[in-house]
Amino acid sequence: MSGVQIYNEAVRVIKEAILQSQYQAASIVNKAQLSLYYGIGKYVSENSRNGYWGKGAIETISKQLQKDLPGLRGFSAANIKFMRQFYETWCNDLKSLTAVSGIEDNKSLTGLSEIDTRLLIPSENTQKESFDAASFLGLGFTHHMIIVRKTKSLAERLFYIRQAYISKWSKEVLAARIEDDLFSHQGEIANNFTQKIPDARESLKAIGMFKDEYLLDFITSVPLRDC
Repeated sequence: MSGVQIYNEAVRVIKEAILQSQYQAASIVNKAQLSLYYGIGKYVSENSRNGYWGKGAIETISKQLQKDLPGLRGFSAANIKFMRQFYETWCNDLKSLTAVSGIEDNKSLTGLSEIDTRLLIPSENTQKESFDAASFLGLGFTHHMIIVRKTKSLAERLFYIRQAYISKWSKEVLAARIEDDLFSHQGEIANNFTQKIPDARESLKAIGMFKDEYLLDFITSVPLRDC
């Protein structure tokens, strides 16, 4: 093997290791962010739907958050309202698909953010629908927004979550597949549910799923002025 071949092989091995590590890091941050958004959605739902907050409360809270965290993205009034929609869409289904016993119904935001813990406990009550926690937690919030807004049933949501995660769809591809009603033609899809990420190209494709997310802002926001 020539010197050039040796160096090319070294670059290939190191590049793949870097991309795999980047994907793993992005996945961990994404799960924490998704859990936070679900918790915020629950908190906002309980306070806004029951009349505890007055009209315009979400807009006021959003402006104050952006003032306290300059440059922070992802917490516009529209996004906070979607966090509420995300929670309200899934809360009842998650209770039937997963077990929540043994977890305190803590009223603190930390307690409300334990979606990852809840989803990883198998439920004896899981019935017709097959729930995959890894797929649910492996999709970014933008993907979840698209699925919640464009689908009508639990089975449809679970189908697109699974397919988007396994196939590493971008948000554009996901929206197009839903528009094409792939759910109704799923028998035509090859069974690649057990597909792994085999090489650097697939790793790069996987990382690309998170490029439209607010992950960088999520971990690098300016600290609160008044802690």
